[in-house]
Amino acid sequence: MNIDRTALAQLLVGGEPIDINPPNVAPEWTSTPSPSFSEGVGGTYNLNQNTTDADGDSLTYAEVSGPWDADVSLASNGVITVTASALEGTYPNLVASIDDGTAAAVNSPSFTITVTPSSADGHRWNPGHYLKVQGKPCVSDQTAWLADVLQKIDNFMDDDPLIRGALVGICWEELNPTGTTYDPSFLNAVLDRVAQSNKYLILQVQAKSFSNDLAPICPADIASDCEVPTKTGQTAAFWRDGTGGFADIGGRYELMIQWLIDNYDQHPNLEIVMTHESAPSFGSVGSPADYSVGALDTALRNIYAVGAGFQKVNFGGNVNNLGTGADDRVPGLVEYLHTQRVMHAGPDAKPANGYQTFEGVQYGTIPPTRDYRTLMGAVYTASEDVIGTGPGDQGKPPAEVIDDEQNHKTTHLAWIPSPSGTTTWTDILNAINADPLLHTTCPSRYLQGCEP
Repeated sequence: MNIDRTALAQLLVGGEPIDINPPNVAPEWTSTPSPSFSEGVGGTYNLNQNTTDADGDSLTYAEVSGPWDADVSLASNGVITVTASALEGTYPNLVASIDDGTAAAVNSPSFTITVTPSSADGHRWNPGHYLKVQGKPCVSDQTAWLADVLQKIDNFMDDDPLIRGALVGICWEELNPTGTTYDPSFLNAVLDRVAQSNKYLILQVQAKSFSNDLAPICPADIASDCEVPTKTGQTAAFWRDGTGGFADIGGRYELMIQWLIDNYDQHPNLEIVMTHESAPSFGSVGSPADYSVGALDTALRNIYAVGAGFQKVNFGGNVNNLGTGADDRVPGLVEYLHTQRVMHAGPDAKPANGYQTFEGVQYGTIPPTRDYRTLMGAVYTASEDVIGTGPGDQGKPPAEVIDDEQNHKTTHLAWIPSPSGTTTWTDILNAINADPLLHTTCPSRYLQGCEP
């Protein structure tokens, strides 16, 4: 028997026709997603909890815009997956869409994925190349220097997967204008910029000036005792300890390091804090009467001891050019850096000597007591050359420049000491030359954030 369904429907509702196929209702985003993951663990987040469809249709999800990448991905069923290797920090301005198969796709509100540290006191270490912003940090026009820093980050860092962050020099006087007054504005501006790119900052607090205008490098209230001319500019007289009629220069620098620890140790985008170069660079200018290599060595050890108080951010000592021959203090400082669990940065002006020290080879009359090749666990390079902007490097692809620099041992390298000896120098060199992203073994001290 044939049934007139329309007529039957009219009877059921008193003769008024009804539409048994109502129009489709578009799906909706009911809330802004707020996914959060733990570094080194990762996990999943289902966008179904942020959407609804009045018709009960099955929804299909898709990536629309934002830094979706290999570590942060969205499946068609609405599941966001964050890998364990995702870097700590934020993935902002993400947009996804939902589609019920009938209505037009509906975009989500812009949202952010947060990757938090796996533990409150766990150091992170991201092996890789960092853009070293070349220039002269201690210039009189700090506004222009900041603009130059931000411009170079804009030009070279964002779209280059070889660059994991930026190394930027900020003058000590800029951070600590006078007394116990601290000005974080310059540092915060740079941190905000690298955070936009989900990358990291290596901060070098510059207390040595290569500037032609000889702008102040030390807090104003101690500048007359602190700033000492050298053949390349001027340097902070760290060896002055409050005796002999001079202010306590090293002690004031220690207070600044402690201020950084107190205020920036947990910042998600601050990777490393480094001291200025250890080299006094007096040369033909001559040394002040109160200067001695031994006194500077003592001051640097005290600074490194304070810097070891960073629980999350790494602290680095830039060790090079401290003495010559029998009076060379570099081997002993490398060992002190190791015992303080502080990163060793350099070598720079004396690469052969620095490498010999690292390899356990005697330089001068002060032999290192161990072979550090078996005690170092991670490496980074920081040089503007890696982006092909250094002298003679224009036009070279980054990987070629990196390999060339590494083979000739001319880039700035840094090692984090690993008491357990998780890898060898040979392994590190092989990793550098095999993969410019430097996938190296993570020291046992740094539990998360390292690629195995």
